[in-house]
Formats: sequence, C-alpha cells, structure tokens
Amino acid sequence: MDITIPEAILLLGIDDETGRPVVGDSTVGMAFAAGAAAQLVLQGRIRIAGAGADATEAKPGTFVSADGAVDERLEPLVEHLVGHKPQDALGRVIGLGGPGAPAGKARARALEDFAEAGLLARRDQRFLGITWSQRWERGERREVEDALQARAREILQGVAAAGDASPALARRDAVLAAALAILHTVEALPKVFPDLPAEQLAAAGGALATDDWASESVRDALQSLEGAMTAILVTTVIMPAATSS
Repeated sequence: MDITIPEAILLLGIDDETGRPVVGDSTVGMAFAAGAAAQLVLQGRIRIAGAGADATEAKPGTFVSADGAVDERLEPLVEHLVGHKPQDALGRVIGLGGPGAPAGKARARALEDFAEAGLLARRDQRFLGITWSQRWERGERREVEDALQARAREILQGVAAAGDASPALARRDAVLAAALAILHTVEALPKVFPDLPAEQLAAAGGALATDDWASESVRDALQSLEGAMTAILVTTVIMPAATSS
C-alpha cells in the first residue's frame, strides 16, 4: 500500500495504546498540513517560487502551482497554498484547527480511508447521545503500520549512525524521510519511538531536516515548512503566556 507524507505522519503520530495523537491534536494537525504541502511539492503539483524568471510571475518564497500529478484528496488545499509563503499558507489551511478547515477535512478523510482499509478502527466516546471524543485504534491490517514503523526505525538508526541522511536512504524512502523530518520539527519522535535514545532521534531528525537527501525543490520546501511550523509553535506558546501575564 502506497503511503503519502501526511498519511505517514498520521499513522506514526497516533499512539497505539490510547488511539490519540502523541503530541496533541493541534500539533499533529499542523504536522499533517505541512506533510500535505510537502507531498504536493514532491508530486510536482506546487513548488516554491525562486528569484529570476519566477519573480515576474510570483513573489520569491511563495508557493506557485505546477503541472505535476493531481491527488484529488489533497487538491482542495492547493488554492489555499498558492500565492502565499509557507507560514501564511499553513495558517490558511489549518485555520482555527477545527474539522471545517481545509487541512482538517483532508485529515478527517485520511482517517476514514484508513478505517475503510482496515488500518485503523474508529472508536467514539459518547455521552447522552453526543460524541465527545474519538479514538483511532489499530485496525485488523496491522502489518501496514508495523512495516512503516520498522522502516522508520531503520532509517532513524541508520541516519544517526552515519551522521548523514543521504547514504542511509533508498529512493523509496523519500516519503517516510520527509514525514520523520516533520515529526522531528514538532518534537514528536521521542514519543513515537520512546525506546530509542533521545540523542539518536535528535541527531537523525536533524539530519533528515537539513541534509541533501532529497531534490532541491523538495529540500527547500521542507526547510521552509519546518521554519513555518517552528514559528507557529513559538507564537502559540508565547501569545497565551503573554496574555496571561
């Protein structure tokens, strides 16, 4: 089964025991949105405009549309990304973080697709006939997630040992490597892989986020998205603290 970057983030980012996100729903939601944008870049559907010839069509650093493969599940996000720099673009697709936001709709569909495929099982917690919360437990087809986690471990351990992402990655690993780089940015890797040494995860995650293992367009997009996520996380932490002081 082919897994996209946001789908890999979603599968790895749900705790197998609780059926809930390992680092909070809004944080995993932001990581999913960044993964969706990265997937669109990987597929050649969007790219980040550069200087020179691009400058006559779009501001450098903003997403522009391209003629790559169309994924109808992610296509609704394109109009919200194009014409904006990564931080603003992420803010637009995340919205207020609810299920009605563009990224929220894409994430809900991905979860339902996983349930239909038997990868996850939805469990609603209800009270007085109202659904108060949901859990997404492992489904019958556990071999898919098991294989994903096993390869993710191999990548992280290989990259940490080599000190460089490039030699440790096969061509087929681009999707998973991008997902791990994004999970590193939101500090989720230690919670996804609690049995692996934290320093090993930090080294591997840092290498995946910065090394030249991907094409220039994908690497530039990933680094821009990671910077955008960091800025959003800092703003989210600082603003409530400043308001409450």
